[in-house]
Amino acid sequence: MIRLLGATLLLFIASVHAGAVEADFQFRPAEFDLRIAPQEVVEDAQEALYRLDLLPTVDGVYGPATERAIAKFQRGIEREETGRLTRLQFDSLVSLLPKERWGAVSISPSSGVSSEAHGRGDPGLAEEMALRRCERYSLAADCVTFMVDQNNWLVVLRCVWDEPYIIAMKAPDMIVAEKAAVHQASIHNTTNQCQVEAVIHATWGPEVD
Repeated sequence: MIRLLGATLLLFIASVHAGAVEADFQFRPAEFDLRIAPQEVVEDAQEALYRLDLLPTVDGVYGPATERAIAKFQRGIEREETGRLTRLQFDSLVSLLPKERWGAVSISPSSGVSSEAHGRGDPGLAEEMALRRCERYSLAADCVTFMVDQNNWLVVLRCVWDEPYIIAMKAPDMIVAEKAAVHQASIHNTTNQCQVEAVIHATWGPEVD
């Protein structure tokens, strides 16, 4: 058993081979490199480091803070402190995360800019990431955030009627969630003034055409 900065970490590095731990996102290039990995993969690694008190926040950006956190993690498992995870180390690290995933969408009613984020077992973390991105990209202070739990879809509409406002509905089925959102808009007679801004699944992320 390895003790790392107050967090007890039980890893079986020697017995885990590449592919033994199935990540939710199948990012498996010949040379594993978080610098070119999808944002969701970076966030998974960062959240695991965050849970071990090695990283102060999760932002999906691989930078110097993440490199330093990885180096501390490698020191704790007595591996070379490169600041870059091997595939084996990544699999072992993310295996510590809860299986449950949370999704969040934050949207600015005034600009229509929206951002999404995902977290493992901590809805507050996903909410924080989505809100921070919305405020950064929209340059607005009116971002509102909606959460969606595991196995559910979230559909977000932005409607304009006198002033812009947001309708968000969630359901296990994407079509059901979208119909519920459209129905809610029809109650206010604003269907023609509404546009779908975000459709995400808590586990899978955004809808892909």
